[in-house]
Amino acid sequence: LEIASPMLLSIGLGGLTFAGADVGGFFGNTESELMVRWMQAGSYTPFFRGHAHHDSKRREPWTFGEPTTTQIRNVVMARYALLPYWYTLFHHASVSGMPTMRPLFFEYPTDEATFAMDDQWMVGSDIVVKPVTSHGVTKTDIYLPGDQPWYDVETYEPFSGPRKVTLPTPLDKVAALQRGGSIIPRKMRLRRSSKLMIQDPYTLFVALDNEGSAKGDLYIDDETTYSFQDGQYALRTFELSGGVLTGKAAEGSATTFTAANQVERIVLIGAAKAPSSIKVTSATNPAARDLSFEYDAKKKVLTIRKPDVVATADFTITIKE
Repeated sequence: LEIASPMLLSIGLGGLTFAGADVGGFFGNTESELMVRWMQAGSYTPFFRGHAHHDSKRREPWTFGEPTTTQIRNVVMARYALLPYWYTLFHHASVSGMPTMRPLFFEYPTDEATFAMDDQWMVGSDIVVKPVTSHGVTKTDIYLPGDQPWYDVETYEPFSGPRKVTLPTPLDKVAALQRGGSIIPRKMRLRRSSKLMIQDPYTLFVALDNEGSAKGDLYIDDETTYSFQDGQYALRTFELSGGVLTGKAAEGSATTFTAANQVERIVLIGAAKAPSSIKVTSATNPAARDLSFEYDAKKKVLTIRKPDVVATADFTITIKE
């Protein structure tokens, strides 16, 4: 478990980004605590699979009993929700060769504090992760690079960088934070497989930077054929600036590909106050309409419900103070 991250970081830098360790270890028998920790770590690596020698004991989540089964289930659910982000990262890897799982110095090459780090990593440029790899550990020291805020992916608690912070990591928690200034797409419906998620709507998690801005992208194709090689895909860019969130085709990637998936929810993390109104217009519905929203003043999170814009069509959402 502890040596998996330096191994996978090296493999990724060597050009093979679709790599992962055997969750639970190939040989021997992993007890419940470290099995949960291994699942947490594996869920933030490119290739996430449980695998073992035939002489090892069975390791299906239900074989451990509660609360372990629920803890593992929650990890797997979070991984499946993040598949749109992973799929987008793999598109970029196929074009540029950039690894999906990256050492911190890859994103922050001038920060000498990151140079020797191999026990935490970046998923793309927008998530930093440091899993627990030892028995009985309930706190994690994680380094947060850069001068923008970082937000806990579960609680949305903000932290500033560049510095090391100590986070509580009980057995059902992994240290994972989203970079301020990023937009990460997820699919939040619980399904039995990724195949059944193809038509599901997206939720955009918008983590604001110090200027109240954010940017991200989303790659979509049919997830079945190789028609993307003939241009049958969409690469969408989402950008929030000055209280206006837009969705449009990424520069140089305009195609005729369309998909029916909608954006059903937008979560703005780090919002200073509740807006007075929110309106949306889109290429498929140009008439402006009001959107419902909720604001959590304690967490500073604004949730915009049912914009119902098509992910592959242009749209504009205006947030008025």
